[in-house]
Amino acid sequence: MASATNHHDMKIVDADFCDTDDRDLVFVILEDGSERKFLDVPKGRVYLERRNLIGLRYDMAFRRAMCWLEAADMGTHRIIEAEIRPIAPDDPTRWERSGNWEVLVLLSNGELTRAIAYYSDELHFTESEFLDLTLDGARELKRAKDIAYISDGYHQPPLSEARKCPACRLVH
Repeated sequence: MASATNHHDMKIVDADFCDTDDRDLVFVILEDGSERKFLDVPKGRVYLERRNLIGLRYDMAFRRAMCWLEAADMGTHRIIEAEIRPIAPDDPTRWERSGNWEVLVLLSNGELTRAIAYYSDELHFTESEFLDLTLDGARELKRAKDIAYISDGYHQPPLSEARKCPACRLVH
């Protein structure tokens, strides 16, 4: 069991949000049952939800929160969750999206949006590649992979890494 002073390695099991007239406060409960002040920031400066903290190690959650604060200061928001999913063949907007797979992302401001679309026979991505990027960073990642594909040709990833359709578990 981790010592009480080594809270950075412990997982967050719950979070409590409090606010005053001019401050937003976040307290977390760690796996050893202890409660710690996690954030104390000017009101409205950062958007956080309980689900963004629970299950993360304290140090990882704190780094993410610092990225969100930095993004809020810069007016850009970071990707905190990503989901890669197929675009349905009968989707009327499929060809407007330039791909048969899309990456949906949750930004640090709570916005859910499509970052990119791509053809799975040309490019390969994992959800983790998008975490902590901005939307521009996600699009730049796609652009870099497009350039590599055009320059070097596509190299099929091992079957274990290939994208499988969640509906039928087959590679399309």
